[in-house]
Parts: sequence; structure tokens; C-alpha cells
Amino acid sequence: MVNVSRDIQDWDDDDPDAVFHRNRWDFWDSIVKAGTEYKAENTLNQGFWDWLEVTYGIQATFNADGMATDKFEVLDEKKYTMFLLKFR
Repeated sequence: MVNVSRDIQDWDDDDPDAVFHRNRWDFWDSIVKAGTEYKAENTLNQGFWDWLEVTYGIQATFNADGMATDKFEVLDEKKYTMFLLKFR
């Protein structure tokens, strides 16, 4: 199977999950951008997901294999608002 870039992937206009797909891509794009800041600022050798929770009030959800999912819980709305303003 060939991986198709998100920019050229053709979503069906009738797809009932089109908004969900777009929001998921936006979430992961924001996480990647936050990762750049994490790499520049992380001087305490703190794990990325722990840093994200402390810095932006986002607690990630993990599946049974320990992989992050696209679901998360907002722990601090002010910090999360800053995350949205900065990375979306």
C-alpha cells in the first residue's frame, strides 16, 4: 500500500467521518509542532507526554500497546487554550 500525503489525499465529500479525519490530522499536526518546542526546551529530561501535560494541560490516552491515541483529556483549560492558539 502506498502512503498518500494528507495534502493530496482525496476525502470523499459524502464521508460521514470527514470532519473526524480532518480533526485527527489537525491534532497530530499540532502534536508534531509541540514536539519541536519540547526538543528545544526540555532540559529536565522529562518525557514528551509528561511535558505536554505540565506545559499545556493535555493528558494523552494510550492503547493496550502503550501507543498514544488521538483521544486526550484537557486538565487545564487555560494551558490548553494556549496550546490551540500556538499550534493550530
